[in-house]
Amino acid sequence: MSSLMELCLTSSLNYLESSFKASQYVFLPEDVCEALIAKRLKEGKCTDSFLSTFSNPSTSRMVRVDLHGASITDEGLGYIVYHPIRDLNVSECCQLTKEGIKQITQCKNSLFSLNLGKCNKIAEFDDVGVFRKLRALDVSNTSFDQKSFEASAQGLSNLQMLNMTETEITDLKPVEHLKSLKSLDLSSCAGLTSVEPLKSVQG
Repeated sequence: MSSLMELCLTSSLNYLESSFKASQYVFLPEDVCEALIAKRLKEGKCTDSFLSTFSNPSTSRMVRVDLHGASITDEGLGYIVYHPIRDLNVSECCQLTKEGIKQITQCKNSLFSLNLGKCNKIAEFDDVGVFRKLRALDVSNTSFDQKSFEASAQGLSNLQMLNMTETEITDLKPVEHLKSLKSLDLSSCAGLTSVEPLKSVQG
């Protein structure tokens, strides 16, 4: 037997997908948006089309967005980046490219946490450096390389957590710019030969 919450979410989704775009009299608060997205993720139905439901910040609000493993593209991210997103998880969204990061830069003044882990179609990460308020960044199991590290590190002075597991970095010198760093994961970074630069990290 379905729970009351499950029935409510199912009913809400049916309503949204049938008529919400034409309605100006319904507002979805952040906890409802999160629950609806979580349900669609569980069903394997979190797509670009579904995210378009939240494209109008005057009828919905999103702050924490977990799209882990969703079947979305760069277009899908374009529907939600006008919200004041603080935490965004798009790990294992395997269709995202560097254009997806460009879309996310719309949130540069609000974003505190960004997870791009296993987004293996993203070939360039240079735009990551514009997220100057970022506290946590996960680029594990991606093509994040030395060039990307050097290009982005100077803009990430507020970063406290960085996960670069199984990336292509070869030199840790850029950490000298990460003045607030407290947690760093370098597991399986085969190209690294020295951790000497970590002496400059105070956190």
